[in-house]
Amino acid sequence: MAATVDGIRIVSIYVVNGRSLHDPAYHTKLEWLDAFTIWLKSTHDPGMPLIVAGDFNVAPDDRDVHDPAAWAGKIHVSEAERARVRALLDWGLVDLLRVHAD
Repeated sequence: MAATVDGIRIVSIYVVNGRSLHDPAYHTKLEWLDAFTIWLKSTHDPGMPLIVAGDFNVAPDDRDVHDPAAWAGKIHVSEAERARVRALLDWGLVDLLRVHAD
């Protein structure tokens, strides 16, 4: 869902959980993230006011899980999922938590 309010484009997303790295839903998740990135790049300018918020179902960094060793090799922390989030950041999105936490 997306709307423009007072010149700010707001996009709300829900990324499917993916269940496990071996579940077909995981591949759906990756495909959805790829399609979202393509849509975002083709319809938005990273220099314009934009907020993308919602449930990504991805822990972008080991700092985002309580026990990185326990999460290694599991859903939400896979390199493929994290690479999709990095692609959004490389395009121009900013992780506001990192801006204020780092």
